[in-house]
Amino acid sequence: NDRWQVVSSRHQGHVPAVLGDGGAGTTLNSQTQFIPGRNDWRPPYRYKPQADGDEVATVVGPGTEEIYVNKEGAVRVHFHWNRYDAPDDQASCWVRVAQGWNGNGFGFLATPRVGQEVIISYLNGDIDRPIITGCTYNALNRPPLNLPAEKTRTTFRTKTHKGNGFNELRFEDENGSEEVFIHAQRDMNTQVLRDKTTQINHDQKTAVEHNRTTIVKNDDDEAVQGFQMLEVSKNQTMTIKGQQAVSIGKSHQLNITDNQQVTVGKHITVHSESGQITIGNAGGQIVIDPMGNIRIEGVSITMADHITGKKSADALFDYSARYTLLSEQSGKPLVNTLYTITNNSGQITFGKTDALGRTVTIQSEAEENLQLNSPEAPPKPKKTLYRVSGNTPAEYVMEFKEK
Repeated sequence: NDRWQVVSSRHQGHVPAVLGDGGAGTTLNSQTQFIPGRNDWRPPYRYKPQADGDEVATVVGPGTEEIYVNKEGAVRVHFHWNRYDAPDDQASCWVRVAQGWNGNGFGFLATPRVGQEVIISYLNGDIDRPIITGCTYNALNRPPLNLPAEKTRTTFRTKTHKGNGFNELRFEDENGSEEVFIHAQRDMNTQVLRDKTTQINHDQKTAVEHNRTTIVKNDDDEAVQGFQMLEVSKNQTMTIKGQQAVSIGKSHQLNITDNQQVTVGKHITVHSESGQITIGNAGGQIVIDPMGNIRIEGVSITMADHITGKKSADALFDYSARYTLLSEQSGKPLVNTLYTITNNSGQITFGKTDALGRTVTIQSEAEENLQLNSPEAPPKPKKTLYRVSGNTPAEYVMEFKEK
């Protein structure tokens, strides 16, 4: 005696009365197969059907939605061989999308959009484990480049959701025309948590059609080794809460078409090491020469009372004038030149210009017209001299200068 395990059982019966065979007897045959009970036995494994290979499908979604995706980044597709089901969000299960690089909270992510043609692969050939491994262009979805004319370009271009714009990062590899092109359809934000270094070996041009704001919370250093030009079409406001130091190696020129106003809370110092200081307008001027001489020129000069302490005496005359004689040929001052000044009453003042070509100051109690004349120089004296040899007379003009 032993324990046996039934592995198959077959029964076959025959009933003549049902088939109309007359009085033949009813029979029943049974066949049973056994194996020893100590042996393991199971039915043959039925393998799951496998996909023959990759295939293409179209990404679908509900209604007019352009992007239909779940939280894992999976989409739904409609297979081209499916002629019965509608191409909507119920056409398939969620199909995962293979990305170029990913991890927990980082990586690359590009979601296939409704209408794109994608390639469907099956993990280990399992038709219940589809995965999207790529996208393809076709007659409906054209490439973003004009091929083959732009075959040297590599681009990553997106499309505005429910719009016609795009963002793009493009590389041009044509020899002699290499370029990196970035296009932002709207805003562009760059965040650098530490240092940023930019080196440009040629020109740089920046055009801003609206406002620009730059905030530097610490120091700002700018060095221009060539020329610099700043043009402001409207107003400019500069606020310096500390000190300002300006050092100019050569000349400084300031042209103001309208007014200029300088307000200083304390002192103003204007100093020239070796040159001349001139303050004036069309009617007169104040000149301080390097020798320390101060000259005030004008049609009339009025000294107003604005002093503290003991008041000085009033001026004896209300009007005064002084002139500078200049050469018509060279424009330089006429030094040690005789002149006459005649007033309205016929009084004549004789004089000789000083080292700067200036006359004496003429003072008057009333406004009057003055006439300035410079008499012609007297003829230079002539003297007849004789040469040492030949006793032949010759004329020479001798000029005698006063010391």
